[in-house]
Amino acid sequence: MAKQKKQVKELAIIPDGKDGRAITSPLNALIFKSPDDIINAGLAYFDKCAVEKKPITICGLALGLGFVSRQSLLNYEGRPEFAAAIKKLRLIVEESKEQALSGAYPTGSIFWLKNHGWRDSVDLSGAVGIFAAEQKKYEGEE
Repeated sequence: MAKQKKQVKELAIIPDGKDGRAITSPLNALIFKSPDDIINAGLAYFDKCAVEKKPITICGLALGLGFVSRQSLLNYEGRPEFAAAIKKLRLIVEESKEQALSGAYPTGSIFWLKNHGWRDSVDLSGAVGIFAAEQKKYEGEE
């Protein structure tokens, strides 16, 4: 007799909002009923990070909202009714990385920003002409 594999339903952890305990729900179920609910939960995560003096992150935001993965947060952004709310929360995380650029050790923030659409650029369009003029001046060919 062949053994049958048990079918396991994937579950998401969802804070119930009453006493901090978590409840479970099928992954395809919506955790939040409105954009305001998700904004409030995100702001609670940011407040918690401030109290604990922890940096805010996208993965931390996903966990703080009760998602089981970063991708779950991004999937919510794909829902038209939640797109603006998720974009606003992600913008707050991005802003915190920008602020960290003025700190003593901005390397981590630079790395994060580059991996989220920002880029370094150097404008060399006028540099050659300036260098050539300075070279002539140095050689006495004004």
